[in-house]
Amino acid sequence: MPELGGFVKFFNVGLRDSHKLPRASLPILHEAAIRMGKDNCVYIDGRVRKSIAESIGVSDSQVAIQLGVLVKHGMLYRVGRGYYMVNPYVASGVAGHVVSALRRKWSELLRVDLHEVAINE
Repeated sequence: MPELGGFVKFFNVGLRDSHKLPRASLPILHEAAIRMGKDNCVYIDGRVRKSIAESIGVSDSQVAIQLGVLVKHGMLYRVGRGYYMVNPYVASGVAGHVVSALRRKWSELLRVDLHEVAINE
């Protein structure tokens, strides 16, 4: 399990398009952000999904659906099964110089995905 940070900072630049998200997605994003480690990643398995669902008063299937919505809208990146990176332009729990490194990593993940899409088309 990643080491948890002591705070989470949400950045206006990353949230400027949050009004386009379904209202049900925002509490899920918040829960993911407060659970992320210093690498901006969060592991959300069935147990964590159920915990999130109980804390915000929705079903765990709704949490799963909204995680997909957050990925689609670029707020989360699915690193692996149940493992997500919170967009470091949206939120982070580390100091500024580390945020810059996380943002470079985020951009690289997106470049790799776009390259794979182009190859597969």
